[in-house]
Amino acid sequence: MEWNQLCAESKSVIEWVENPYTGKRQELEIKVGAYFSPPSPTGIKAKRIFITLAIYKEIVRFVTEDENLVGIQSSGSFMFKIDKNSKLKLH
Repeated sequence: MEWNQLCAESKSVIEWVENPYTGKRQELEIKVGAYFSPPSPTGIKAKRIFITLAIYKEIVRFVTEDENLVGIQSSGSFMFKIDKNSKLKLH
């Protein structure tokens, strides 16, 4: 799956694997039927994104197909991050 095939909400979630404020890589978790609230050390409230089944499936597919990301699916949730050996720089 290519980046430009993702919906805006999926892109907005995935981009947080590297915090745009600190540049630090972080592990993210999404759950169907829950809101994803981007972590922000600055206190700025970023837009919360409701994770529908379609968004969840899209993110899981993208992460599992991307060589720079690694994900772990457990019952009801999906955690993902940038692979520790990746040179990927988002921000």
